[in-house]
Amino acid sequence: MICIKDNKAIENGQIVEMRYEPNSELGYTWVPLRVRDDKDKPQYFTIANNIWKTINNPVSTQMIKGVIDFDEVSKEANDSQEYYVDTYESEDTPIRDLHNYIKSKLISRIGSSTEFKNDIMIADLSCGRGGDIKKYLSLKNDIEFILGLDISSNVNEAAQRYYHLNGRNPKAMFLQFDTSKSISQKLGCLGNKEQCENMIDIMFNKTGTYPKEFKKIQKEYGGIAKQGFDIVSSQFSVHYYFKSEETLRGFCENVRDLCSTGGYFIGTCYDGKKVFDMFTKHSSDTVEMKDSLGSLIYQIKKLYDIENFDYEEGTLDEESVMDLMVGKEIEVFMSSIGQPIVEYLVNFKFFIDIMKEYGFELHDLPKFNKKEYNPIRDPINSFSEIIEVTDTIRENDKEFIKKTRNSELYKVKDNMEYSRLCGLNNWFVFKKI
Repeated sequence: MICIKDNKAIENGQIVEMRYEPNSELGYTWVPLRVRDDKDKPQYFTIANNIWKTINNPVSTQMIKGVIDFDEVSKEANDSQEYYVDTYESEDTPIRDLHNYIKSKLISRIGSSTEFKNDIMIADLSCGRGGDIKKYLSLKNDIEFILGLDISSNVNEAAQRYYHLNGRNPKAMFLQFDTSKSISQKLGCLGNKEQCENMIDIMFNKTGTYPKEFKKIQKEYGGIAKQGFDIVSSQFSVHYYFKSEETLRGFCENVRDLCSTGGYFIGTCYDGKKVFDMFTKHSSDTVEMKDSLGSLIYQIKKLYDIENFDYEEGTLDEESVMDLMVGKEIEVFMSSIGQPIVEYLVNFKFFIDIMKEYGFELHDLPKFNKKEYNPIRDPINSFSEIIEVTDTIRENDKEFIKKTRNSELYKVKDNMEYSRLCGLNNWFVFKKI
């Protein structure tokens, strides 16, 4: 059999891209398009199933005619802010592997610090489906409690993942919550709002009468978060809060209210100034990378319209500064997500100043067991720093050698396009003074 796009003969064991045509003139339902020599595994089942559903449940004539309120359907889908990052092998796997490695070392660098004398408290303000749960459970320090919050209903999968991995020890709670809105006032509760509100009241030991079904929860979790969290984490999500001054300040207030004095606020995100400078030098409003067949691996689109994104330290209160620093949109596509996501530029000089306003400062990293290799040495730095020491990591990090597909990390180092994208990211560590 010959593929109709690349004219290659199909051999046993090959992965082939197919098109579903129930009325094909060729006489068979599945039409072979091309041999995927670039793939060593077939498509992830969930993705294939979603494509199949789309084929069988396409946009209908009723939707087009307006019989079905398509705008409302679309709005509900967009408002949910749900998207899925699949773990199957894809062209952006090296990028995801590097990001996961850096997140793991960042979380370990703070969470396994010898500075903590008691069991630690962790709040993840963008836990998604719980991809970082294993990283928390691998810390050298014992954990008293994990709080996972996320605007998406995917947080329910985080809860399932946690209890599947670790049962009920340490204690944990996962809630659907918009963390740009006040946690103390319960303004961001989503999904089952009544349950969310009761759980927050119980965690912070607020007085009140609870429904009888919450009595057992109250006994187990009552006041558990009242003293604050040692670590507040926001991985690859801070940029969403830079949508407006309101969302940014709402988020910063939550970080301040949740983090205990002496605790740490850690995270990762694009350095918006790097992104801005990249587009300034680029002739197009789009930066992208494609595979050998022309499929997108990643794409960043410039949606903002400004000629300057500089910030001078100490000018936070000056007129028009806030307007310049928030709301600067970009659209990011990653092949593993499969849809474009709107993000906002983060100027790190501005970020540092606004965190000072909420009681956080850059600080020397806490004491750490020097026998364990960790490349995270600075409170803020670029992912490029990690890419540049890939050889050192491979020689010194036993955990990396044991658990990580080191060949994937080398793909980032050896590929200029991968390195460019990953190098746009920073990690950060703030301490609450």
